[in-house]
Formats: sequence, C-alpha cells, structure tokens
Amino acid sequence: MFLPVTRAGRAALCAAIALGFVFDASAQEAAPKVIGTEPAAGAAIAAGTIVLRVTFDQPMAPGAHSYVTSENGAFPECAFPPRLLPDGRAFEVSCRTAPGTRYALWFNRPPYLNFRSASQVRAAPFELRFSTAASR
Repeated sequence: MFLPVTRAGRAALCAAIALGFVFDASAQEAAPKVIGTEPAAGAAIAAGTIVLRVTFDQPMAPGAHSYVTSENGAFPECAFPPRLLPDGRAFEVSCRTAPGTRYALWFNRPPYLNFRSASQVRAAPFELRFSTAASR
C-alpha cells in the first residue's frame, strides 16, 4: 500500500537520500598511494640497465598502468608493458639509463590515470626523480 507524500515530505525524502549519498561517498575506498620506488626518489645510480619498480599501499589491477613523461627530466627507455608482481602491489619494468642524466616520470598524471586498485580506484599521482652518475 502506498501512502500519499506531501510536497514537504518529498523534499525531506530527497534530502535524506542526498545525505545518504554523501555519507556513502565519504565511505569509499582511499586512493592507492605509492609507498616505494626502485630506484628510490632522489637517488643517484649507475647508468645502464635497471629494474624500475613502483610499489603501492594496496593491491592493484593487473594491466592498468600509466607511466607519464615529466618536464623535470628525461624518460628512461623501458621495455613496456610492466609486470605486476605476485604480491599484487608492485609493478616492474626493465629500463636503460644513460650516464649523467636526470630522469623524471609520473605514475599517473592527468589525463593519464590508469594505475588503479584491484577495486578500480585511481591511484594518486606520484612523480619519481632520480639521476645517473656521469661516465668516467
């Protein structure tokens, strides 16, 4: 049986539903965050072949990644696609670096936001900067 609802009743019901959506939105999962990289941020490393690794604070979706160029340095030459490690939280890819070079790249940066959690929440953007020693 349906009960008639007054205009004021409809407004109150709409407000309650809207508040419910607000509460639901605040209860959503937190965006994944980078908790570690290899090389480490700010590191000075030997030039050559490296394994570029990014580790997140939660399990990530396989096959979903965005390695993005940065105006703050060169982008390493990498053998994409990266692989998701068995722990589900880290990706790695083999890259070549040149001597005496500053590198910088983003893991997710608008409009490229494909790193996502296993439940499809976009990862927070993170910029990695590192450099290589000059050859002797």
